[in-house]
Amino acid sequence: MVDLDARSMSVETSDGTVTLYGNVHSWSELEKAERAACQAPGVQQVSNHLTIHP
Repeated sequence: MVDLDARSMSVETSDGTVTLYGNVHSWSELEKAERAACQAPGVQQVSNHLTIHP
């Protein structure tokens, strides 16, 4: 299970690529978001544009 505050993030998908935008509170949250995106069905690539704002 992923414990993230998704209100500060947005996700776009196109042709098997997931792009993450927004803010997270820690490096750990950034990694969790990226891992969750990677595990979604049909995802071939993740482009992570999240920034850390503690």
